[in-house]
Amino acid sequence: MLIYLLKSGACLAIFMAFYTFFLEKENMHVFKRFYLLGALIIAFAIPLITFTQYIEVPALPMAKETFAPVAFYTDHSPQIEETNYLPFIFWSIYALGVLVFGSLFIKNLNQIVFKIKRNPKQKSKHVIHVLLNDLVTPHTFFNYIFLNRQKFEKHEIPKEVFWHEESHAKQKHSVDVLFIELLQVIFWFNPLIYFVKHAVKMNHEFLADQAVLNKGISLPTYQHILLAFSSNASESPLANAINYSSTRHAARVIKKRFTVMKTHTTKRKTWILSILLLPILALLIYSFSESEIIEKEVASMSTVVIQDTEIGATEAMMTEYKSIIDDIESTHTIWTPKINRAAAIYDIMTEAQRITVKKYPENPVINLATVKPKTPSETLFDFWKNKVEFAIWIDGKHVSNETLKDYKASDFKYYTSSFVYNNARSKKFPQPYQNHLYTKSGFEDNYLKSNVNKYNRLKNEYLKTENAFINSNEKDDSELRILKAQLAKVYNSISENEIERYDVNLSTTFQNEQSQNLKSYLLERDKTITLLDNPKAYPGIFLEMSDGDQRIFQAQYMKMHRAYSKLTELEKNSAPKMLPPAPGPKGYILKNGKIIKKNQ
Repeated sequence: MLIYLLKSGACLAIFMAFYTFFLEKENMHVFKRFYLLGALIIAFAIPLITFTQYIEVPALPMAKETFAPVAFYTDHSPQIEETNYLPFIFWSIYALGVLVFGSLFIKNLNQIVFKIKRNPKQKSKHVIHVLLNDLVTPHTFFNYIFLNRQKFEKHEIPKEVFWHEESHAKQKHSVDVLFIELLQVIFWFNPLIYFVKHAVKMNHEFLADQAVLNKGISLPTYQHILLAFSSNASESPLANAINYSSTRHAARVIKKRFTVMKTHTTKRKTWILSILLLPILALLIYSFSESEIIEKEVASMSTVVIQDTEIGATEAMMTEYKSIIDDIESTHTIWTPKINRAAAIYDIMTEAQRITVKKYPENPVINLATVKPKTPSETLFDFWKNKVEFAIWIDGKHVSNETLKDYKASDFKYYTSSFVYNNARSKKFPQPYQNHLYTKSGFEDNYLKSNVNKYNRLKNEYLKTENAFINSNEKDDSELRILKAQLAKVYNSISENEIERYDVNLSTTFQNEQSQNLKSYLLERDKTITLLDNPKAYPGIFLEMSDGDQRIFQAQYMKMHRAYSKLTELEKNSAPKMLPPAPGPKGYILKNGKIIKKNQ
């Protein structure tokens, strides 16, 4: 808020400096009227302008898993906090100022309404004369012109005065005055508002003076009338009066009005001053507006996308997915392992399959890797040594409160504290508070590396499941595909910095290929082996085959070779190989485990 007030104040000060030095004494009063009102609006609007710049960054989704012990921790430890009364004092002073100036505004408005209702009125064309018994200077509020009754009835008020006040009414100067008065209530502490208010009301007089002179009245005659009405009689602050002099220096104000009456501003000069405003406005917008950079996520080279859009989810997967969603809707409970599994199945589905189901609900969890360090104060740390009130864990291991004597508060990079209700306390932990403290290494393992550790655990599970699948007769690789999609999600939640810092390598696990390819290769290899009596020495046996058997074997081998070419590098490294068959009498054969060249 303070920054906004300073910026808007600086803009308004520059606008008013330009007005004072270049515009005030010029005879271009209509332009100046809109300039002053526009300067107020623009000065308060410029700090609110925000220029947005979009930059493309790799998409890094948040992790979709949490740890219950941390998610439900609430810090209820006794804490010593210092109350900052300064904002309360400032806001109280501001509210008091608004109350005072608001009351004055309402008071002045009521006084005008009271005068209109309690005094006789005479309508004259588009204005209404309100006749007062008090000795007042003629003044105007909207289309009401307030005059001294005695002088009005004796016709002692010159027609030039009527013309002057009627100009205020016709040009709706009271709208400008009310606008400034309302701003003054809100920004009563800003001295520039008073300066602008004075400039606006002075320019109203310039406009009214010009309207009178345009009727053909001689300048000396009109100046003499102004001097005659430059009395100390009072009028409402909300009204426009012919003798306006909002300062004690009435003579200087009258002199300024006389000077402006004699001034002639050419159209060329008006255009030059108008054009000069453009670079000033551009400079203010550039200097005092806000700018923000919004990161627009785009696909990253390191982001793994697991969407088997060509294959899609199996019928069993779809049944499992619908069961999870039904369970969530019936129990109104989100269990993290189930929702992670549902998300993986949803990623595997084709677009046509997704249309037939409800999308899984998002799991509102904390990305532990983004948790900021939080070191306890010495005072708070001393409280925790009380074994009656606090149960203590350090890096996940329960310790006695006396162990804290071996540490300082600065030894811990993070802590959590939870309050345990009476019915949840045990004999082993009867304390009302349970605190988990983390050293530098503990904080890194449990928080900073949480996504990496999660990835490594899931990777090991995937490799174990893949190995079991390869060595089994199972043909359905659905579980591998689900684990692969889950693994990709976790990998995508790891930042580029974490990948580099902890040497996370996705290629050691999989490369977005179907494990069914490996299964197909192994099946084709088994078929090839069945054609041989002794697979280990098959090149020699191949040479002894008939031409028809060799063609059958070669066709089966080529089928196996095509299945092998579809494997990933990881799968090729783990897949058992076969030597190619020797191409007839001229070729290579295997003898005693070694390849030798057959004699021609």
